Amino acid sequence: MVEVSKDDSGSRDQHQGEELPVRDWWSGADPDLQLLVGLVNKLEFELPMRIFIPSGVLSGYLIAMPAYFSRVAGVLHGNSDDGSNPVADALAKSYDSISEARRKNIESNEPDDDVRHIHLDQAVLHGTGAEPLQVGLWRGRLSNVSGWSMGNYGDQVE
Repeated sequence: MVEVSKDDSGSRDQHQGEELPVRDWWSGADPDLQLLVGLVNKLEFELPMRIFIPSGVLSGYLIAMPAYFSRVAGVLHGNSDDGSNPVADALAKSYDSISEARRKNIESNEPDDDVRHIHLDQAVLHGTGAEPLQVGLWRGRLSNVSGWSMGNYGDQVE
């Protein structure tokens, strides 16, 4: 007879004296969404998506991680066209560097098992009982996404 029991921490089972990892199917990221985000990161294309999060539904375009950091840098550069904002300039250069480093890492063809974030552009948050909130660029943890679907609501960020 095989005995299975939880230890004091509740994090491992025992099977004939061996500790086996307990798989928590509900707290991690959806593996299909994680795969899709990894493909978007690798191939750098955009995909209309609806992302369900605790505060509502985000409608927008799924973009690659390097594109996200590059666009954030562009926003910061736009806030300091004349160089009068040294903080914005420094942050923009930092995000440009992050974007390049991420792009090189992705282009190295190393498997990326560490996809933890999702990036949207032209994101609009639809909450209950409120007008849609135009968010623009958005980054969130995949583990906080409770659901997703292809397509968006056709929202445009002005």
